[in-house]
Amino acid sequence: MPRKSLSVLLLLGALSGCHEPIGPVVPSGLFVLERVSGESVPVLAYVDATYRYIRVADSLVVRGDGNGEQATVQRVERIDGTSTPNTVTWRVPIRFDRANGTIRFGRGCPINASCAVADPVPVTISAGGLAFTIDGGRHEYRSAAPAP
Repeated sequence: MPRKSLSVLLLLGALSGCHEPIGPVVPSGLFVLERVSGESVPVLAYVDATYRYIRVADSLVVRGDGNGEQATVQRVERIDGTSTPNTVTWRVPIRFDRANGTIRFGRGCPINASCAVADPVPVTISAGGLAFTIDGGRHEYRSAAPAP
């Protein structure tokens, strides 16, 4: 075999063992919500005729297989101030889809909330965390810990 052909074969063999994954990486770990539409948490989530809902905390835990959970804490206050604020906590399953770089939220919603997300949401991944736009606001999460 000519020397040039052998060099090309050796080079191709070496390169075939070193390749980057195709598509987005699964962002595994704990991510903590820092901002919604540029406002730092706690942030007003929404208001209805009677109550004001303030997002106090929110986190995403994503494992390497793309499965995980979103945990949200909101303070619910009567607009007229006639009662003590109440804290509501809920968790929903999430699924990060590496093939198209989206996240899908499971069903689980506080009473009277408008949060039925049926479609996958595109995610932007950075070295410091991840972000996505949902319910009209850009949600920015910082990476807080590696995957459990």
